[in-house]
Amino acid sequence: MFNMDGMGAKGGFGAAQKKIKKNEVEMQGRGEKMQSGTMETGNANANANANGALALQKKLKETEETLAITTAKVEEMTADAQRARADLENYRKQVEKRLEKAEKDERDKTVIKILPLVDDMGRAIETYPDELSALKKNFQKILEKLELVRIVPEVGTEFDPEIHNAISVEDGDGEKEVIAETLQAGYMYEGEMLRPAMVRVKKI
Repeated sequence: MFNMDGMGAKGGFGAAQKKIKKNEVEMQGRGEKMQSGTMETGNANANANANGALALQKKLKETEETLAITTAKVEEMTADAQRARADLENYRKQVEKRLEKAEKDERDKTVIKILPLVDDMGRAIETYPDELSALKKNFQKILEKLELVRIVPEVGTEFDPEIHNAISVEDGDGEKEVIAETLQAGYMYEGEMLRPAMVRVKKI
C-alpha cells in the first residue's frame, strides 16, 4: 500500500532544502553585490582624491607663477620709481646751480657797474687821507658790506698773475718780477677775482 504521508514528508523536506539553498544563493549574490559596490565606491573615492590632488597642484603652480610675475613687476616698478626720483633730484640740483650762477652773474654785473665810483672814492681818499679820514672808515665798511676786497699792491710786491694785470714789464738785472706801479686797484668779490689790479712790472 502506497504511503502518502512518507511522500509528503519527503516532498516537504526537499522543498525546504531548495528554499534554503535559494536563500543562500540570494544572500551570496547580495554579498557579492555589496562587495562590488564597496570596491567601486573605494575606487571612486580614490580617483576623486587623486583628481583633487592634481587640481590642487595645478592651482598651486599657477599661484606660484602669478606670484613670480607680480614680484618681477613690482621690482621693475620700484626700480623705475628710484630712477625717476634720482633723475628728479639731479634735475633739482641742476636748476638750483643754474639759479645760483644766474644770481651771482647778476650781482657781479651790478658790482662791476659801481666799480668806477668805488675807484674814484678810493683815489680821493688816497690823495687826501687827512681830510677824508672819516670817509675812509665808512668806505671800508661799505666794501665789507658788499663783500668787496680792494687790491692795491705796494711797490716791490712780487708780481702775481692771478691778481695782477701787467700792462708793461721793465727789464732789469734779474728775472724776478715785482710791482713798479699800481695804475688801477683790483677787486675780489665773494672770494673770487672780479677785476685784477692793473700794474706796471719791473725785473730785479
